[in-house]
Amino acid sequence: MEDGGNLVRTTMGRWPSSGPSRPSYDRAPAGGGFDLLRRPRPNSDASSREGGGGLRVIDDDEAAHEAADVAAWRVIQGEFPYLVGGDGAPRQSRPAGDGPRRRPSKSLVGNRPAEAANPTLIEERERKECLERRRRISFLEALERKWERIDAREKARKDVADSMCRARGKRNRRLRPPDARSRNGESDSGPSRIAPSLLRNVNRTQGPPMTDGESMSTAKSPTPGIVVDHDDREGPELASRNNREASTGAEEERDARAAAKMTAKRRKAKERAKERARLERLETEENERAMALWREKAESTKKCCACEEGILGCGIERFGMVFCSTVCARSGPSSKF
Repeated sequence: MEDGGNLVRTTMGRWPSSGPSRPSYDRAPAGGGFDLLRRPRPNSDASSREGGGGLRVIDDDEAAHEAADVAAWRVIQGEFPYLVGGDGAPRQSRPAGDGPRRRPSKSLVGNRPAEAANPTLIEERERKECLERRRRISFLEALERKWERIDAREKARKDVADSMCRARGKRNRRLRPPDARSRNGESDSGPSRIAPSLLRNVNRTQGPPMTDGESMSTAKSPTPGIVVDHDDREGPELASRNNREASTGAEEERDARAAAKMTAKRRKAKERAKERARLERLETEENERAMALWREKAESTKKCCACEEGILGCGIERFGMVFCSTVCARSGPSSKF
């Protein structure tokens, strides 16, 4: 029953003489808590009992709740010293009866209570962070090396392109005629150093071959096709030897071209002869087949009623007449039949 807002529990009979639930007058209450099995003494507050029996369950006493919370908090601080400061002293003291009930702050238990309780978790977390930092550093280093390789390839490609452009420009300057080089302000004095392969390509279109060290000023030569070195200082013997070598080279070039032309002509003649023989063979075979077919038709006992030629095989029978083909069958028999 309720008495003034308090829940009252009464006992209708006497407590049993023996048993674990028998109340005791001498039992002390738990620190900050309440023992419902403890029977109040006769001289206690009358409001806490009714008719001298039972207990009153307190549910609206804020001071009792606060005392119970403080007692539980002190027990926890004593059992778990790692939740307080390093020297074992609590970070925050909470005296009894200090205001309403409050939860312990995060500073009492720390940001990571599980890691604080288990040092291996802290070591594991540090190891993972170290591995993550190493992985990030390795990734950045690999990325840097990759960009360096890309830059090196681009630089090498540009260097090759520049060298090719320079070589192409140098070759074009060497292959230009003397008058064009004079117009561009280039000097024409001294021998021109040209590769033998380039000389052969130029000589095929511009005249006899020239050797390395000879002048390309053929326009100043009195005789066409003969190169005269105006910078020769050893006399006419060297010039005549150079002219003989140039003439010999020109003759060899002409002989080689003539031999190549004759070889091409002979090859074409052989191909034409082969094609002519193949056509003649096909024509002969066709004529032979036609003659064999004509002989077979001449020897046949059946004659076509339209064209009067021999019939090979069964033929086509129509209206009691035999024809060699459908064309003859549609045209009908001749006047003889």
